[in-house]
Amino acid sequence: MAGKIKHVYRMKALREFGKKHNTFHAREALEYLNTYRNKNTGKIHRYTQSSITQVGNLLKQSKDFAIYKKQSNKSTVWEYIGSEEEWLFGM
Repeated sequence: MAGKIKHVYRMKALREFGKKHNTFHAREALEYLNTYRNKNTGKIHRYTQSSITQVGNLLKQSKDFAIYKKQSNKSTVWEYIGSEEEWLFGM
């Protein structure tokens, strides 16, 4: 059973990916998560490995992402819209 950090690192990596690519396919986000490297050591991060279903659910539940073009889960096009803090404070 997952502890407190359930999807914290996956969501951080997804937001980082969203800032780089405004619109993207869920499959591209999955590849990014599965090859995400730790900033300090350069090794593949332990807590960002995921599946396409989990990526779709994470994107759906986050307010930072919106569906741009609906298709099947692998080829749905998503758009990064950012959080309210980014809009208000220009972060």
